[in-house]
Amino acid sequence: MRRFLISLNGVIAGFFLLAFAYSFIAKGHLTTVARDFATSKTVDYAAPIVELAEETAQSKAVKLVLSKSQEAAVADEFANYHSDPLAYISTLTGKAPAKELKLPKNPLSEKIKGGKDSIRSYYNKVIGRILKDLRIFSGTNLAAALISFFLAFKARREVARPLIWLSGLLCVATCISIYGFVDTFSFYQYLFNWQMGWSYPAVVFLSYLYLVSKLYQHRNDPV
Repeated sequence: MRRFLISLNGVIAGFFLLAFAYSFIAKGHLTTVARDFATSKTVDYAAPIVELAEETAQSKAVKLVLSKSQEAAVADEFANYHSDPLAYISTLTGKAPAKELKLPKNPLSEKIKGGKDSIRSYYNKVIGRILKDLRIFSGTNLAAALISFFLAFKARREVARPLIWLSGLLCVATCISIYGFVDTFSFYQYLFNWQMGWSYPAVVFLSYLYLVSKLYQHRNDPV
């Protein structure tokens, strides 16, 4: 049992050490991989912003200051969005700057410019959270595996059983937490679950405490 736990935790620690390092070394690649997920999140955020801008475009006061060509350009902008929101957001948040509408300063131009800036800011925030959560996820699993490895490695005859149990329970708690996130989301969505945050290490810790409490409760139950 001791050798098995040492081997298992060594493999888990090695894997998540590479994953943690990769999140810093290959930041650009991970951003590219996460782009589709972040874009779909941003589409949901952009919907009410676009709706508000369309309402502004229909106001009489705005129509009075727009020429026919400008009014047509605004209509085309909204049509492009509605025809494929994902493609529109992808272009808007891409590395190459999206083509901006040339409009006179009025409530509509301010709404469009402010809305685009807000959408880009939200997209960048999602990408930032994705990278942060990946590092929290990898770092937590790395730390848990190293602690479990250390407990199993230090287990000697005189104190072997308590340390082996603690090591095993910590390993089980980590595996349960990993499975919970893998099973809940598709591969990239679980990996880049931007709402996960610091709740993940809390889940691992609470799972471990629960298993330890169950172990001691079972050991203290009368036969």
